[in-house]
Amino acid sequence: MKLWLSDQEVQELTRKIKPTSQMRVLDQLGYTYRLRSDKSFIVPVFGNFISDELPTKQNDKYELDFSTL
Repeated sequence: MKLWLSDQEVQELTRKIKPTSQMRVLDQLGYTYRLRSDKSFIVPVFGNFISDELPTKQNDKYELDFSTL
C-alpha cells in the first residue's frame, strides 16, 4: 500500500517538471501536499479524493431590521 504519489505520478498529474510549478497546479486542483525540510514535497494518497460534484454556492441573504431604532 502506497502512502504518497511517486515523483513520476506527480509529474503525470500536473504535467509540470519543476516542483514549484507542480505545487501551484496541485493547489489549483485542490490536492494537499506536505513540505519536507529539504524543500521537496510529498503528495499523500489518502485525503485527496476529488468529487465530481461542484461545490454548491450558498445563497445566504441578509436583511437589515431597523424596526427597533
